[in-house]
Amino acid sequence: MFIEKTILGKGDLMQVSYDVVYVVCNIVMVYTFYKFIELFFEKCRVSWKVKFIFFVGYFLAITIVNLVFKNPIINMFTNIIGLFACVQLYKGEIKKKILFILIIYVLVGSIEGIAGMFSDFYQDNFLQNWYYSNEMGLILARILSYYCVIQFENFKNAKKEYFLPSIYWFSLSVIFIVIIFFFVMFFSRGPVSQNILTISCIVIFIIVILIFYLYDCIMQITMTEVNNRLQDEQNKYYKNQIEIIEDSLENIRMMKHDFKNNLMMISSSIKEGKTEALLEKLDELMELSSNNFQYSNSGNLDIDSIINYKLKNVQKYNIDVDVYVFVPADLEMSSFDISMSLGNLLDNALENVIMIPRDRFINLKMEHSKGQLRIKIKNSFDGYVKRDENVILTRKEDFENHGMGLKIIKNVVEKYNGTMQIKYNDSEFCVNILMYV
Repeated sequence: MFIEKTILGKGDLMQVSYDVVYVVCNIVMVYTFYKFIELFFEKCRVSWKVKFIFFVGYFLAITIVNLVFKNPIINMFTNIIGLFACVQLYKGEIKKKILFILIIYVLVGSIEGIAGMFSDFYQDNFLQNWYYSNEMGLILARILSYYCVIQFENFKNAKKEYFLPSIYWFSLSVIFIVIIFFFVMFFSRGPVSQNILTISCIVIFIIVILIFYLYDCIMQITMTEVNNRLQDEQNKYYKNQIEIIEDSLENIRMMKHDFKNNLMMISSSIKEGKTEALLEKLDELMELSSNNFQYSNSGNLDIDSIINYKLKNVQKYNIDVDVYVFVPADLEMSSFDISMSLGNLLDNALENVIMIPRDRFINLKMEHSKGQLRIKIKNSFDGYVKRDENVILTRKEDFENHGMGLKIIKNVVEKYNGTMQIKYNDSEFCVNILMYV
């Protein structure tokens, strides 16, 4: 990354040999970067052919620039720009991509310095020339870098797309920026002894490993918190559904117990022409049968419990609700994913509907056919959308904890190779989802 190809005191033949090794080592380095990216990001936006072309272009760019200009600053910026272009092929937030580039660049740079312990490493000036005395330095640096990739595979949470507060991203990024800044300022003053350079790189390497471990732990903690919150929500859904079922059974038992008496009273009222008494009794029976109304009764416990729980208070807000659910009881979709997607869809719809003073409605249609699960939810809307670039944000004050609804839904949809389409105008907001389940 910083290392130049020049060797002092070598003949032309030795220089050519070094150049060949340098080019081969660059191939290994680009492949190492590819493996690092695969560790950090789950999904690629493009086909493997496009990905191959990008990484080959990255290899050619850094190799030619280094051989022609022999300037570590130009080489550094070429590496960063090329690496950023390759990372853009993958899905993920921009702040995560920036953090990744900082981690990988500082890590590999420190490894190159450590390799100098085994192959004399010359540094006239940070802004001029860095070079090993022989090919072994280059080879060792690439071997150590690839070994790090193998070890980093033990960190299983780095690629997870859970949503960290911005302060975490900012803090981690600042640490790496400060490291790079002081590294450049310190070594740009002139030649530095081999021992100081090696010790500095070892310290930086340890810091990077610790930060990466910290990042992995933060992701694990975040994932655990999300799962715990989701489990709590699911418990509420199930509890509410059980209460509905129990109350319905109690009503049925009551109606069955009084069935004969009610029939006798209705018959007597008809014979005696007591219309008002008859109507009062019928109203009483209708009210009893409508208690604990279920918006969804498809037979799928997960879906029914979520819908009935989320919509149980809509009458208090004068919201007209129309629900159509046609799904199998054994839908091959995890309770976790159902709760993440359907729960957030209903939360977002309720959030939008409550914002308007009148004409409130929510229409939900959910059906499964031929391996396809289609969800359409449409609600009344005041026309106001809060955006950050192409991302629709929450209107709640607690943005860090509640602003991720659509992102969470999108992740679930992508997991099932589906699509999500959002449409809205001045009065309606509509989300259409297709998943292959």
